[in-house]
Amino acid sequence: MAVEGVRWTLANSRPVAHLSGEIDLTNAEALFSAVKSNGDGVIVDLTDVVFLDSVGIGQIVALAKRSSVRLVSPPGTQPRRVVRLTEIDGAIPTFDSIAAALAGG
Repeated sequence: MAVEGVRWTLANSRPVAHLSGEIDLTNAEALFSAVKSNGDGVIVDLTDVVFLDSVGIGQIVALAKRSSVRLVSPPGTQPRRVVRLTEIDGAIPTFDSIAAALAGG
């Protein structure tokens, strides 16, 4: 089932969940349910996300506890600031681009 705000691609045979828009209390659970359903080794791309709140951060952390996740969050974006402030980039591999996430191991 397609979920608004999630677009899927493959990069070097790895699933990439491209999230977009705002991720907050109103949609975070549905977005990350869709991401969780795609299994292990997913790259979560926040490049097109304009707002990420604590509920979204909680969903990212919960996903990372269940499976291998690489997070893409470009510098200078609101999601990257939130990722840095919450220090989840110390626990979840976080990259500037999909290419960097693929090269990251």
